[in-house]
Amino acid sequence: MQVYYDRDADVGLIKNKKIAVIGYGSQGHAHALNLRDSGVKNVVVALRAGSPSAKKAKAEKLKVMTNAEAAKWADVVMMLSPDEGQAQIYQADLKDNMKKGAALAFAHGLAVHFQLIEPRADLDIFMVAPKGPGHTVRSEYQRGAGVPCLLAVDQDATGNAHDLGQPLELVFEIPCRREAKGGMGAEGFDAGRNVGQIRQYLTFVDVLVVRQGLGYHRQLLVHVVQRGCHLPCQWQRQQ
Repeated sequence: MQVYYDRDADVGLIKNKKIAVIGYGSQGHAHALNLRDSGVKNVVVALRAGSPSAKKAKAEKLKVMTNAEAAKWADVVMMLSPDEGQAQIYQADLKDNMKKGAALAFAHGLAVHFQLIEPRADLDIFMVAPKGPGHTVRSEYQRGAGVPCLLAVDQDATGNAHDLGQPLELVFEIPCRREAKGGMGAEGFDAGRNVGQIRQYLTFVDVLVVRQGLGYHRQLLVHVVQRGCHLPCQWQRQQ
């Protein structure tokens, strides 16, 4: 496993990029604020029309755009909305609007590895996955530290995807598939080792929907089951 540190990254590569952060929840607010406070000049938060998160972003003096507007504007789009809605956002707002040669980045490899999103061939696709919840990513940054982060390049259309993702954190380079499978067990339950077992666990997820508010996981599991994917791993609660 290759490990990179601050000294290995060229932060100048991102400082003049136009970066759109989709979503302003746990990870979204941390990424947007950390980028801004690191000297990135053009950071916007992309949200659906009417999102209650717009008020929070504007309170931090961050510019807010719709997803489609941000896709047309940005050099880098960071997808930090909940996993279950990412495919719909890509199809409706990003696919036909992102610039040729732009980058689409993720903080979790699920949508790419399980092909819930099949990106355009001319886009750079990479993952920058902090190994901690958003409030920790932000608080560690504020105290002058950071959290370990996983870097994976799934598609390198421009030849710059690796270098563009590298400045964002202390990174460990691994494949997207490894993060997608390994990360799914951090805070969840055992989803079994084949599709049949996953179907059995859907009943268990219905209990979690009521007890722990994990309703979005059921939809994602259904997507995976419908595609006939095998999951030798566990399921992760979205931060």
